[in-house]
Amino acid sequence: MTHWHDQMNPSPHFAITCTDEAGWIEPLRVIYDHELIMVRAGYYRIEIDNIVHELGPDEYIIIPPGEWHVISGQADAGGIRECIHFDWTGTQGAWGYVLHCFHPCIPEERLYRRSPMWIPQGLMTGSAPVACSVLFQRVESRARSKNAHQRSTARALLLELLLELFNAEDHNAPEEFFAHRSIPHQAREVLQTLVQLPVSKTPSLEQSLAVGGYTYSHVCRCFKRQFGMTPSAYMTTLRMNRAKELLHRVENSLSEIALQVGYEDSAYFSRIFRKHFGQSPRAYRRTLV
Repeated sequence: MTHWHDQMNPSPHFAITCTDEAGWIEPLRVIYDHELIMVRAGYYRIEIDNIVHELGPDEYIIIPPGEWHVISGQADAGGIRECIHFDWTGTQGAWGYVLHCFHPCIPEERLYRRSPMWIPQGLMTGSAPVACSVLFQRVESRARSKNAHQRSTARALLLELLLELFNAEDHNAPEEFFAHRSIPHQAREVLQTLVQLPVSKTPSLEQSLAVGGYTYSHVCRCFKRQFGMTPSAYMTTLRMNRAKELLHRVENSLSEIALQVGYEDSAYFSRIFRKHFGQSPRAYRRTLV
Protein backbone atom coordinates (compact mmCIF):
# COMPACT_ATOMS: atom_id res chain seq x y z
CA MET A 1 0.00 0.00 0.00
CA THR A 2 1.30 3.49 -0.85
CA HIS A 3 2.37 5.40 2.23
CA TRP A 4 1.20 9.00 2.50
CA HIS A 5 4.84 10.10 2.70
CA ASP A 6 5.30 8.86 -0.86
CA GLN A 7 2.58 11.15 -2.18
CA MET A 8 4.11 14.38 -0.88
CA ASN A 9 5.34 16.91 -3.43
CA PRO A 10 5.63 20.04 -1.25
CA SER A 11 5.92 23.55 -2.61
CA PRO A 12 7.63 26.20 -0.42
CA HIS A 13 6.28 29.76 -0.57
CA PHE A 14 8.37 31.58 1.97
CA ALA A 15 11.22 30.69 4.32
CA ILE A 16 12.82 32.82 7.01
CA THR A 17 15.01 32.51 10.10
CA CYS A 18 13.61 34.64 12.94
CA THR A 19 15.80 35.87 15.80
CA ASP A 20 13.36 37.04 18.46
CA GLU A 21 14.06 39.30 21.43
CA ALA A 22 12.93 38.53 24.97
CA GLY A 23 9.18 39.05 25.37
CA TRP A 24 8.51 38.88 21.63
CA ILE A 25 4.90 38.19 20.68
CA GLU A 26 3.18 37.87 17.32
CA PRO A 27 -0.40 39.22 17.01
CA LEU A 28 -3.38 36.89 16.74
CA ARG A 29 -3.59 35.64 13.17
CA VAL A 30 -4.77 32.98 10.72
CA ILE A 31 -2.58 31.59 7.93
CA TYR A 32 -3.81 30.54 4.48
CA ASP A 33 -1.27 27.78 3.77
CA HIS A 34 0.72 25.57 6.20
CA GLU A 35 3.59 26.78 8.34
CA LEU A 36 6.43 24.65 9.62
CA ILE A 37 8.12 26.14 12.69
CA MET A 38 11.34 24.59 14.03
CA VAL A 39 12.79 25.97 17.26
CA ARG A 40 16.58 26.22 17.40
CA ALA A 41 17.06 28.24 20.58
CA GLY A 42 14.85 29.39 23.42
CA TYR A 43 11.30 28.38 24.25
CA TYR A 44 8.07 29.38 22.57
CA ARG A 45 4.42 29.31 23.56
CA ILE A 46 1.92 28.75 20.75
CA GLU A 47 -1.76 29.16 21.61
CA ILE A 48 -4.03 27.67 18.95
CA ASP A 49 -7.78 27.96 19.46
CA ASN A 50 -7.24 28.33 23.24
CA ILE A 51 -4.98 25.26 23.43
CA VAL A 52 -1.38 25.97 24.47
CA HIS A 53 1.61 24.18 22.94
CA GLU A 54 5.11 24.73 24.29
CA LEU A 55 8.10 24.20 22.00
CA GLY A 56 11.73 24.04 23.01
CA PRO A 57 15.02 23.58 21.10
CA ASP A 58 14.95 20.96 18.32
CA GLU A 59 11.16 20.66 18.33
CA TYR A 60 8.73 21.51 15.53
CA ILE A 61 5.08 22.16 14.82
CA ILE A 62 3.17 22.38 11.53
CA ILE A 63 0.20 24.76 11.76
CA PRO A 64 -2.60 24.21 9.21
CA PRO A 65 -4.65 27.00 7.60
CA GLY A 66 -7.68 28.45 9.32
CA GLU A 67 -6.49 28.14 12.94
CA TRP A 68 -6.39 31.36 14.95
CA HIS A 69 -3.11 31.39 16.89
CA VAL A 70 -0.66 33.53 18.86
CA ILE A 71 3.07 32.81 19.10
CA SER A 72 5.17 34.26 21.90
CA GLY A 73 8.70 33.83 23.24
CA GLN A 74 10.07 33.80 26.77
CA ALA A 75 9.68 36.98 28.77
CA ASP A 76 13.30 36.87 29.95
CA ALA A 77 15.16 35.36 26.99
CA GLY A 78 15.22 35.49 23.20
CA GLY A 79 14.90 32.63 20.74
CA ILE A 80 15.47 31.48 17.18
CA ARG A 81 12.79 30.01 14.91
CA GLU A 82 13.11 28.56 11.40
CA CYS A 83 9.83 29.01 9.50
CA ILE A 84 8.57 27.77 6.13
CA HIS A 85 5.17 28.46 4.57
CA PHE A 86 4.25 25.68 2.14
CA ASP A 87 1.62 23.55 0.38
CA TRP A 88 1.73 19.77 0.59
CA THR A 89 1.67 19.45 -3.20
CA GLY A 90 2.70 21.67 -6.09
CA THR A 91 -0.68 21.22 -7.76
CA GLN A 92 -2.88 23.30 -5.43
CA GLY A 93 -3.21 26.21 -7.85
CA ALA A 94 -1.24 29.35 -8.60
CA TRP A 95 0.18 30.97 -5.49
CA GLY A 96 -0.40 34.59 -4.67
CA TYR A 97 1.23 36.64 -1.94
CA VAL A 98 -1.36 36.40 0.84
CA LEU A 99 0.16 34.38 3.67
CA HIS A 100 -1.92 35.37 6.67
CA CYS A 101 -4.69 37.51 8.14
CA PHE A 102 -4.29 39.36 11.43
CA HIS A 103 -7.12 40.03 13.89
CA PRO A 104 -9.50 41.91 13.71
CA CYS A 105 -9.56 41.40 9.92
CA ILE A 106 -11.83 38.59 8.72
CA PRO A 107 -10.00 35.84 6.80
CA GLU A 108 -11.23 34.81 3.35
CA GLU A 109 -11.98 31.09 3.68
CA ARG A 110 -11.78 30.63 -0.09
CA LEU A 111 -8.04 31.30 0.19
CA TYR A 112 -7.39 28.47 2.64
CA ARG A 113 -5.08 25.91 1.06
CA ARG A 114 -6.04 22.87 3.13
CA SER A 115 -4.07 19.65 3.04
CA PRO A 116 -5.17 16.78 0.77
CA MET A 117 -7.31 14.12 2.45
CA TRP A 118 -4.41 11.62 2.40
CA ILE A 119 -2.34 13.84 4.71
CA PRO A 120 -3.02 13.22 8.45
CA GLN A 121 -5.24 16.12 9.50
CA GLY A 122 -4.68 18.51 12.40
CA LEU A 123 -1.49 19.69 14.04
CA MET A 124 1.77 17.82 13.58
CA THR A 125 4.41 18.12 16.29
CA GLY A 126 7.61 16.32 17.15
CA SER A 127 11.39 16.50 17.34
CA ALA A 128 13.48 18.29 14.70
CA PRO A 129 16.99 16.80 14.41
CA VAL A 130 19.91 19.14 13.76
CA ALA A 131 20.14 17.73 10.21
CA CYS A 132 16.79 19.41 9.54
CA SER A 133 18.29 22.81 10.33
CA VAL A 134 20.97 22.25 7.69
CA LEU A 135 18.28 21.37 5.16
CA PHE A 136 16.23 24.40 6.20
CA GLN A 137 19.14 26.75 5.51
CA ARG A 138 19.42 25.34 1.99
CA VAL A 139 15.67 25.65 1.42
CA GLU A 140 15.72 29.25 2.68
CA SER A 141 18.62 30.19 0.41
CA ARG A 142 17.17 28.61 -2.73
CA ALA A 143 13.58 29.74 -2.15
CA ARG A 144 14.87 33.33 -2.12
CA SER A 145 16.96 32.92 -5.28
CA LYS A 146 16.14 34.86 -8.44
CA ASN A 147 17.18 31.80 -10.43
CA ALA A 148 14.19 29.63 -11.43
CA HIS A 149 16.23 26.43 -11.29
CA GLN A 150 17.40 27.21 -7.76
CA ARG A 151 13.83 27.90 -6.64
CA SER A 152 12.71 24.59 -8.15
CA THR A 153 15.36 22.65 -6.23
CA ALA A 154 14.01 24.21 -3.01
CA ARG A 155 10.99 21.92 -3.43
CA ALA A 156 13.19 18.81 -3.44
CA LEU A 157 15.01 20.02 -0.35
CA LEU A 158 11.74 20.74 1.46
CA LEU A 159 10.58 17.19 0.67
CA GLU A 160 13.81 15.84 2.16
CA LEU A 161 13.36 18.07 5.22
CA LEU A 162 9.79 16.87 5.84
CA LEU A 163 10.82 13.24 5.42
CA GLU A 164 13.58 13.76 7.99
CA LEU A 165 11.05 15.21 10.43
CA PHE A 166 8.59 12.38 9.96
CA ASN A 167 11.33 9.79 10.20
CA ALA A 168 12.22 11.12 13.66
CA GLU A 169 8.94 9.82 15.06
CA ASP A 170 6.21 7.44 14.01
CA HIS A 171 3.46 9.48 12.31
CA ASN A 172 1.57 6.52 10.84
CA ALA A 173 -1.39 6.90 13.18
CA PRO A 174 -3.35 10.09 12.42
CA GLU A 175 -5.23 9.85 15.72
CA GLU A 176 -2.00 10.73 17.50
CA PHE A 177 -2.25 14.19 16.03
CA PHE A 178 -5.62 14.62 17.72
CA ALA A 179 -4.54 13.61 21.21
CA HIS A 180 -4.20 17.24 22.26
CA ARG A 181 -7.02 18.70 20.17
CA SER A 182 -10.39 19.72 21.58
CA ILE A 183 -13.45 17.72 20.57
CA PRO A 184 -15.16 20.55 18.60
CA HIS A 185 -12.05 21.22 16.52
CA GLN A 186 -11.64 17.54 15.71
CA ALA A 187 -15.29 17.53 14.62
CA ARG A 188 -14.84 20.69 12.53
CA GLU A 189 -12.00 19.08 10.58
CA VAL A 190 -14.24 16.09 9.81
CA LEU A 191 -17.04 18.40 8.65
CA GLN A 192 -14.69 20.37 6.39
CA THR A 193 -13.88 17.12 4.64
CA LEU A 194 -17.50 15.95 4.40
CA VAL A 195 -18.71 19.25 2.96
CA GLN A 196 -16.74 18.53 -0.21
CA LEU A 197 -19.11 15.64 -0.95
CA PRO A 198 -22.58 15.94 -2.55
CA VAL A 199 -25.37 16.17 0.02
CA SER A 200 -26.86 12.87 -1.18
CA LYS A 201 -23.54 11.06 -0.70
CA THR A 202 -22.53 12.57 2.64
CA PRO A 203 -22.14 9.85 5.31
CA SER A 204 -24.27 10.10 8.42
CA LEU A 205 -23.00 12.66 10.93
CA GLU A 206 -23.73 10.25 13.77
CA GLN A 207 -21.05 7.88 12.46
CA SER A 208 -18.66 10.50 11.09
CA LEU A 209 -18.50 12.52 14.31
CA ALA A 210 -17.83 9.66 16.68
CA VAL A 211 -14.39 11.18 17.36
CA GLY A 212 -12.15 10.32 20.27
CA GLY A 213 -14.51 7.61 21.51
CA TYR A 214 -17.24 10.13 22.45
CA THR A 215 -20.92 9.80 21.58
CA TYR A 216 -22.46 11.89 18.81
CA SER A 217 -24.67 13.79 21.26
CA HIS A 218 -21.66 14.70 23.41
CA VAL A 219 -19.70 15.90 20.35
CA CYS A 220 -22.71 18.00 19.27
CA ARG A 221 -22.98 19.65 22.69
CA CYS A 222 -19.26 20.48 22.70
CA PHE A 223 -19.42 21.74 19.12
CA LYS A 224 -22.40 24.02 19.76
CA ARG A 225 -20.84 25.37 22.95
CA GLN A 226 -17.66 26.24 21.01
CA PHE A 227 -19.09 27.51 17.70
CA GLY A 228 -22.65 28.49 18.56
CA MET A 229 -24.31 26.13 16.07
CA THR A 230 -24.87 22.43 15.49
CA PRO A 231 -22.53 20.42 13.21
CA SER A 232 -25.32 20.13 10.64
CA ALA A 233 -25.89 23.91 10.63
CA TYR A 234 -22.14 24.44 10.32
CA MET A 235 -22.02 22.28 7.18
CA THR A 236 -24.95 24.16 5.68
CA THR A 237 -23.22 27.47 6.46
CA LEU A 238 -20.07 26.30 4.68
CA ARG A 239 -22.09 25.31 1.61
CA MET A 240 -24.11 28.53 1.57
CA ASN A 241 -21.08 30.79 1.97
CA ARG A 242 -19.43 29.00 -0.92
CA ALA A 243 -22.60 29.44 -2.99
CA LYS A 244 -22.62 33.16 -2.22
CA GLU A 245 -19.07 33.47 -3.56
CA LEU A 246 -19.94 31.55 -6.72
CA LEU A 247 -22.93 33.80 -7.41
CA HIS A 248 -20.47 36.62 -8.05
CA ARG A 249 -19.32 34.74 -11.14
CA VAL A 250 -21.93 35.54 -13.76
CA GLU A 251 -20.80 32.71 -16.02
CA ASN A 252 -22.18 30.14 -13.56
CA SER A 253 -25.85 29.21 -13.81
CA LEU A 254 -27.84 28.58 -10.62
CA SER A 255 -28.04 24.85 -11.34
CA GLU A 256 -24.26 24.71 -11.84
CA ILE A 257 -23.68 26.52 -8.57
CA ALA A 258 -26.06 24.17 -6.77
CA LEU A 259 -24.04 21.18 -8.00
CA GLN A 260 -20.73 22.80 -7.09
CA VAL A 261 -21.80 23.20 -3.46
CA GLY A 262 -23.27 19.70 -3.26
CA TYR A 263 -26.98 20.05 -4.13
CA GLU A 264 -28.25 17.97 -7.05
CA ASP A 265 -31.72 19.55 -6.77
CA SER A 266 -31.42 23.27 -7.65
CA ALA A 267 -34.91 24.02 -6.30
CA TYR A 268 -33.98 22.53 -2.93
CA PHE A 269 -30.73 24.50 -3.01
CA SER A 270 -32.70 27.72 -3.62
CA ARG A 271 -34.98 27.00 -0.64
CA ILE A 272 -32.00 26.44 1.65
CA PHE A 273 -30.27 29.59 0.36
CA ARG A 274 -33.44 31.69 0.94
CA LYS A 275 -33.81 30.28 4.45
CA HIS A 276 -30.16 31.08 5.17
CA PHE A 277 -29.90 34.57 3.68
CA GLY A 278 -33.51 35.75 3.50
CA GLN A 279 -33.58 35.95 -0.31
CA SER A 280 -33.31 33.60 -3.26
CA PRO A 281 -30.00 33.05 -5.10
CA ARG A 282 -31.48 34.85 -8.11
CA ALA A 283 -32.50 37.86 -6.03
CA TYR A 284 -29.09 37.97 -4.37
CA ARG A 285 -27.36 37.94 -7.74
CA ARG A 286 -29.49 40.88 -8.89
CA THR A 287 -28.18 42.93 -5.97
CA LEU A 288 -24.66 42.49 -7.35
CA VAL A 289 -25.42 44.23 -10.63
